[in-house]
Amino acid sequence: GGYGAYYYTYYAATVLFTFCRSLWQKNSEKAEKEDWYLFFGALAAIPVWLLVASEAAVLLVTVIDLIGFAITWRKSYEQPWSEPLLPWILSIPTLILVASAMEEYNFLTVFYSVITVAATVVLMLICILRRRVIQNPKLGEVNS
Repeated sequence: GGYGAYYYTYYAATVLFTFCRSLWQKNSEKAEKEDWYLFFGALAAIPVWLLVASEAAVLLVTVIDLIGFAITWRKSYEQPWSEPLLPWILSIPTLILVASAMEEYNFLTVFYSVITVAATVVLMLICILRRRVIQNPKLGEVNS
């Protein structure tokens, strides 16, 4: 609850908007078969999330978000230059501020933010480490 919940509502709306935009974008990358399995798995979990108690719902939403991260981790491993790091870097203090705006602190209210920060750090590490190995297609050289 509290002001932190407003951020998560905004976050969900922007993710939905980004997803819908990507469906109609003409030059979008070809999705892998595994991406579709993960996507439909996450969609299948939404009705379950709507039916379960709030404690289990937090855990389920976290799993759904991690499924989305898994798609991005795979893509970033293969194409580390395709993800701009600045938005991910900026999301970490945002998530920390959101967690600090919660009305009540317990395992469930902090769990999602902690897992999301950890997943974001993993994504950034994948990009940074793979960028040392794979050349930037725009520059034609490996940057550190």
